[in-house]
Amino acid sequence: MATGRLLWCDSFSKEGPLDDTHWKYDVGGHGWGNNELQHYTPTNAQVTKEGLVITAMKQACEGKEYR
Repeated sequence: MATGRLLWCDSFSKEGPLDDTHWKYDVGGHGWGNNELQHYTPTNAQVTKEGLVITAMKQACEGKEYR
């Protein structure tokens, strides 16, 4: 039964890369079990003054059409 108690959160208040003590990146382009067409890179996620921003780009990367 849910208690309604918050166990953890991230406010994404510090601009720059994600806090690697709390977040890990999935990187690579091996399809992740469902033949995804993108190559994941850590540079596509960052914290700005607006909050967490994840950017997809139509840009070739290691044999994939998107990153």
